[in-house]
Amino acid sequence: MKNQKGFTLVELMVVMAIIAILSTVGISQYGRFIKSARDTTRTSDLNALNIVLIDSIQKGGLVPADRDALATYTREVAGKEISEALWNNANACIDADGRATSCGYHYVVCDGGTGYLLATAFESKNNIEKYSKDDVSGTPLDENKYELWSCESPNNGTNGYDSASLIRSTKNMSGEV
Repeated sequence: MKNQKGFTLVELMVVMAIIAILSTVGISQYGRFIKSARDTTRTSDLNALNIVLIDSIQKGGLVPADRDALATYTREVAGKEISEALWNNANACIDADGRATSCGYHYVVCDGGTGYLLATAFESKNNIEKYSKDDVSGTPLDENKYELWSCESPNNGTNGYDSASLIRSTKNMSGEV
């Protein structure tokens, strides 16, 4: 019995405490990473829609008349459905003041059909500051959103982003099409 080797209860408890601390740190970092990844997907999606809208302007001089026409045109040109990381109604995104807001994509037509405005919100406060001024459209209309536009006068007739400007999603909360 004197030559038995093994770990004492105290040593095992110390190892378990270290594992618990590392797990807690890892889980919190993982959540931030996932939010940032969804935000990156949103900006990428809007940039892709921006290309589709530029194609529409080059072909006919006008942009699709509303969100449903944009979805149809995107299907024809790109062969894909417009989808997003979260439902339009999901309030997982935040504004600079920390209030919940919709993560949906907004599409507004302006300048008599020759201009457009695309916008989305972010889940991560860091991205609100990072994209407060994007390289494409200059000074933002709403400092809480990532916006792309080609309007001469972006505020004409938009009165902010309402439910009529939300692009309908083809995904549900679980991400299934």
